[in-house]
Amino acid sequence: MNKRILLIEDDMNISRALTDCLQNNTTDVEYLLSAKDALDSLFRRHYCLIILSLDLTEINGLSVLRTFRQHHIVPILAVSQCNSLETKALALENGADCFMAKPLDLKECHIVADALIRRYTQLGGDLKKPYALSVGGSLIIDPQYRCVTFDGTPIELSRKEFDILYFLIQHQRQVFSHEQIYSRIWGENVILDTEKTIRFHVQSLRKKLNFLREIAQIETVWGIGYRFNLNPVK
Repeated sequence: MNKRILLIEDDMNISRALTDCLQNNTTDVEYLLSAKDALDSLFRRHYCLIILSLDLTEINGLSVLRTFRQHHIVPILAVSQCNSLETKALALENGADCFMAKPLDLKECHIVADALIRRYTQLGGDLKKPYALSVGGSLIIDPQYRCVTFDGTPIELSRKEFDILYFLIQHQRQVFSHEQIYSRIWGENVILDTEKTIRFHVQSLRKKLNFLREIAQIETVWGIGYRFNLNPVK
C-alpha cells in the first residue's frame, strides 16, 4: 500500500508544487483547501504525514495544528510565510514535529518529509496497524493495549464495547445499521437478535461515556442505526 500524505494549503500554486515534488509511485499526496475537510479526512483515512500551512485564511493555523495533534499521532510538518523564532516555537509547542519557512525549498522539503515518514513507520511498525484515536484531546482510545482513558483515568469497557466504540469513532458521522455493526464486530453470521444485542451494548457505552455528551456522543439515527458525532445536535 502506498504511503499517503495529507497537505492542507489554500495557496494552489504551493499545493501543486508540493504535490508534484512529493508524489511518486510509492507515495500519494492528497491536498485539501479546507481545514474542516482535512479533519474529517483524518478520521476516515490513514496518513503517514501531514503538511499544514499556518497561513490559512479561513481559520487560525495554530488552532488547526492543536486540533490535529489532539486526534492523531501522525507527524506534522508546519509551514509558514513567517520565519520568526516565535512562530517556530509556537508551531512546535502546539504539536508540529518540524517547521519550514516559505518560500519552500522543494528538495529540502522532500528530504524532511521522507525523514518524518521513515521515523513514523519505524516507530509505528506496519502502516496497517490500528492507531490510537483521541476525542477532544482528553478521551484516548488505544487499540494496541485495548484501553480507554479520560484525562489519564482508565474507563472500564467490555471487549465488545471497546470494539464498537473504536469502530464508530474510526468512521465518524457515518451511519451503520445494527446488522453492519454486528457483522463487523462479531465477524460471524448473524445468529442472534442483532438489534437487541447492539442496542444493549450501545446503551451501556452511553452510560459509561455520559460525561462526553456535550462534545461527542453515539447518536441514534431512527430507522437505520447509529453514528458517532463529535458535534451532536443540542
